[in-house]
Amino acid sequence: MILWMDKKVACRMPPYADHYVGVGGAVINQNNEILLIKENRSLDARRWKLPGGFMNPQERLADAVVREVKEETGVVAKFAGFLGVRETLNYKYNASDFYFCAVLTVDTTQGIAIEDTNEVKTA
Repeated sequence: MILWMDKKVACRMPPYADHYVGVGGAVINQNNEILLIKENRSLDARRWKLPGGFMNPQERLADAVVREVKEETGVVAKFAGFLGVRETLNYKYNASDFYFCAVLTVDTTQGIAIEDTNEVKTA
């Protein structure tokens, strides 16, 4: 709920969220293997994907992808850089969707310990 105070200028507040921002992490280990997950809610049980998800408010992209990887796999990875970005128009509720794909590395061999078992089936 808002009240725009300046009657001389049109209200610039969007009536609803107009962008979604998501992140995905390509985690590479010392053997050049990549970490992938399968989700519980996937429409195709054979489909593997990068761990990731939506950013939290006031969160930096690099912090979001490290957090999402940890939540979904239990792996503590280090942000290395971005691979690319995907833009989708007319996503949910006609909002735009931005998805940033990052490269992350792990220095040591780590076991997988899925924290969000409601979302992630296996990694």
